[in-house]
Amino acid sequence: MYRRLLPWALGALALWPTGSAAQQLVKPKMMVIFDTSGSMTWAPRRNVACQWQCGVPRAGICPYFFGFPNGCAEGVPCGADGLCMPFTYGDGSVTYPGLDWDGDGQFDDSRMYIAKEALKSTLFGTAELEFGLMRYTQTEGAGIRSTCSNRDCWDSWYDVPPVRIGEGVINYDGASESCRGGEVLVDIAGDASNDIFSWIDHQESQPYRANGNRELRGDGLTPIAGSLRSARDHFVNQVIPNDPRRACRSYSILLLTDGEESCDVRPNGDPDQAALVGAASALRDLRFEGQPTPVRTFVIGFG
Repeated sequence: MYRRLLPWALGALALWPTGSAAQQLVKPKMMVIFDTSGSMTWAPRRNVACQWQCGVPRAGICPYFFGFPNGCAEGVPCGADGLCMPFTYGDGSVTYPGLDWDGDGQFDDSRMYIAKEALKSTLFGTAELEFGLMRYTQTEGAGIRSTCSNRDCWDSWYDVPPVRIGEGVINYDGASESCRGGEVLVDIAGDASNDIFSWIDHQESQPYRANGNRELRGDGLTPIAGSLRSARDHFVNQVIPNDPRRACRSYSILLLTDGEESCDVRPNGDPDQAALVGAASALRDLRFEGQPTPVRTFVIGFG
């Protein structure tokens, strides 16, 4: 469903009314903010029931690491509600395929994989927009992110306990950086599709090279409001001032996300709705040189 939804949605956005005939001749500019939080390695939904084979059908009583099958993919625990947890321990890429969560023989179950495939179809099937790419802030470096300091690496979304312990070392650290907002990977341009494609082609230079073929990876929290504020800064300081057609250009942001805000939160841990509304409103109400220059925000959820 998600693979079909994204191209349809962007096709609709390309036809978004711009207010004058002149604007119809100018391609809208859209910045895609791609969720790179850790939960993007999960399956989109939990719809597989556990099937205990040890006679006591309760989570924690006969889990996989005691040698009793639970009806889930190997390495996937059963939740207290009797459904398999959504962990794929990878993203379907060449280096980090993870598990075949639904048992169909394909490593294509993570939200990350599904979102990348949908975006690829869109890039090469939508000529009516100019695209750019952002992610949540991450620090890069060879082997920079490893949570395997304990024996079972339970905290790594890229480790598969107990079958492939140690593979959860990735070259992107979002756990300590993501609440800083978002960062631009590819500037908006009419010829940016190939540059964006290199981030979503499920392949990465081995060993890691800073100027090589890198990849979007899931690690860290979900700074929705912060990424929108970062996008606004980019539009204000880079995109709009350098656009000679800004008077008749339509600007927008497409946020692909699987969850709710986890950086701008209230004292009880709930998302700060005021921060979210404020970030989107600041984009919508943007003015440049005294003229209204709105940047609309559209959201497509995975999960």
